[in-house]
Amino acid sequence: MHEINLYQTHLTEGQWSYINKEFLENDRRKRKYSLQSVFEAILYLLASGCQWRRLPHDYPAWKSVYY
Repeated sequence: MHEINLYQTHLTEGQWSYINKEFLENDRRKRKYSLQSVFEAILYLLASGCQWRRLPHDYPAWKSVYY
């Protein structure tokens, strides 16, 4: 079983529910990675200042997060 690390930028279910409801409610596309994991990866990058390629492996691949 793969263990997921929690980072300071990890969102609670309540926080994600609010973001999802306000901004993404009508977006029903199928995705390879959840929008929550992509959003949390971006928050991690902003908070840590790390390079895209140095994203922890708990997040989607940097090429999937980078836009």
